[in-house]
Amino acid sequence: MGAVIVALFPQTRRVVWRPRLRITTDQAVFNVRRGSLRDHIPHAYARLSVCARRHQPGADGLQVSLLRCHPPARLGGRDELPQGELRVALRWAYTHADAITLNPGAVRYVDICEIRRDEPNWARLALQRGPEEGYYLLLDPPRRYVLEVEFGPMNSNAELRYVYLEVRAQWDGSFETLDNALCMRVETVMPLCFDPRARARGEPVGTRD
Repeated sequence: MGAVIVALFPQTRRVVWRPRLRITTDQAVFNVRRGSLRDHIPHAYARLSVCARRHQPGADGLQVSLLRCHPPARLGGRDELPQGELRVALRWAYTHADAITLNPGAVRYVDICEIRRDEPNWARLALQRGPEEGYYLLLDPPRRYVLEVEFGPMNSNAELRYVYLEVRAQWDGSFETLDNALCMRVETVMPLCFDPRARARGEPVGTRD
């Protein structure tokens, strides 16, 4: 049926026959070598699992960008940015590529931030480019961040997702405790902290939940 509609109305091809992405949260822990061969430090990665649905076109040149962060990140872990807008590409896990081609049915991961066991009070944003000192999220005391993330394939319109990172406790370096220390979820509804209409109405800058 979809093919018939596209044949009769070619202008609908971009809407009907386009990549469909399924985006969920994921977490991982790896021991990263620092300095000597025996010096390994556990790193936790908060990331998103991105899957191109089967029987739909793949996503060509897919780039994932962090548009805004609330509350704002800190430059080098010190100075809070005067605004939450970043608009910088996030890195694809393992390859650290700017953009990838995601074939139908394939799953890839994009990193949001990383936490070092020896620096549990900070999470460094996994940006593709940026200042050498990096952008950090403050994890102590426990708090919640909302990130506006854009998924932009070359062969379709961009999609927005809102990633909630809730810090509940200090991470001790093990995978078993990561889920309890750092809670993640993805939403499609714009939170109040990013809604200009809510600001115009004078509503409190928070989230819808």
